[in-house]
Amino acid sequence: MGAMPMPTPLVAAAPVARKAWMLGGTSPPWARVYDADAQQWLDSLHDGWGAEAMSASADGKEVWAARPRDVLRWSATTNDSQFLEGQWTSVATNGNGQHFKSVGVADASNVWASAQDWANASAEYGQFNKWDPNAGRFVKQSMEADPANILYHEFPSIVAVDGATAWAVGSCCTTPKTNMSIAIVYRYSITSAEWYMDFDGGVHNNTDSPLFPLYGASAWSKDAAVAVGYGGTVVWWDGMKWTHVPGLGMLSSCDLYSVALWAPT
Repeated sequence: MGAMPMPTPLVAAAPVARKAWMLGGTSPPWARVYDADAQQWLDSLHDGWGAEAMSASADGKEVWAARPRDVLRWSATTNDSQFLEGQWTSVATNGNGQHFKSVGVADASNVWASAQDWANASAEYGQFNKWDPNAGRFVKQSMEADPANILYHEFPSIVAVDGATAWAVGSCCTTPKTNMSIAIVYRYSITSAEWYMDFDGGVHNNTDSPLFPLYGASAWSKDAAVAVGYGGTVVWWDGMKWTHVPGLGMLSSCDLYSVALWAPT
């Protein structure tokens, strides 16, 4: 089995106060916001984008959206009467070969973006960037050296809980002999200030068989996170380790692209 392509996302949602956002589309791209007070969906941004939104995330005051060549930000500090147009700004236009995949927001100072490095013609490597609020730009982050059998990897979803906790989920292609695309999870280490492989879907992770690629993730705290993917794959973080959740019935015949983790207050 070769690499499984991630389909173009059509909808991504992110809450801001009493608003919900939908981002997506390709002809043309669009964004809509649901105003709970007005009880209606309103257009926020449309064909001026030029490319579809890949993902969206919010911290309660701002919405961030990743698209192939940059990251967009909408600030809730502006007047509601003005958000139909002009509230989205590009904050990460990048011409150095990075293709943004996803954005994860913990707060205004802890915003992460995953990207793909297309500069190397022979391989595709996932990259991580962190928002520098003082410089007003994303800064590429360090990663531990990849295992020798990893040919490439990509991260279609990244989530952040706080300044010390963030995960990115996706897939990697292993040795040329198997050419199998399997699930991987990377985590940020505040101690070493780099990203490292936290889990991979190989048989040495106590799974019955290699796990398929992961497409979406959600985290509630440093002790609770979940990721979903191809063929109904679900893995759960319990604060200590990632565990495959088998036997999901009809979900095993479905590909899961996003998930929301919620806890009652």
